[in-house]
Amino acid sequence: MVGIKIINTIRSEYPDLFDDELVEKVISEAKEAYESEAKIIDWMVNGIQEDGLSAAILKEFVKNRINDSLKQIKFPKAFEIDKKI
Repeated sequence: MVGIKIINTIRSEYPDLFDDELVEKVISEAKEAYESEAKIIDWMVNGIQEDGLSAAILKEFVKNRINDSLKQIKFPKAFEIDKKI
């Protein structure tokens, strides 16, 4: 939450810094972060399938959290969420 406040304060004080190039870089970094998280999830879960808990569910949760954080700093979402999982 503190990071979000800092970014939003910087945005209000220096809006010219938030150009298309920055948006593309942030989205790219968000996707790269997700890929790393997904590998950790696969390693931790190791194929276990429980009702309401699986690698697929956890990965969609991470995507949703990243999208939510991006939304709070007024960036477009990086992922489509599979709500069927």
